[in-house]
Amino acid sequence: MMMRSQYIPEEARSTIMNLFRIPLNIFVCVVLYNVNAFPVTIMFGMCSIFLFVASVLQKRLMSHEFETDMKEGDDEAETRTFEPKGAVEHSHTSM
Repeated sequence: MMMRSQYIPEEARSTIMNLFRIPLNIFVCVVLYNVNAFPVTIMFGMCSIFLFVASVLQKRLMSHEFETDMKEGDDEAETRTFEPKGAVEHSHTSM
């Protein structure tokens, strides 16, 4: 969700996300319609390749963001950590 808000403007976010869902849904329907045409090993391989490509692209986006922050002189960029939304810091007290 953080990457969406960073790369897609709030005013057009729902429209852009819905436009990207159309080809994705068409792709899913075509694959599911032809699921018997491919052996399970090929389907698993395709899923693995897609997941790997998505991971590489996300890594490139994150490293690009880090480089941009460093060029702009963001002092916190080196120590920035991403925590899940709604994370609560727990303090330990002894009784």
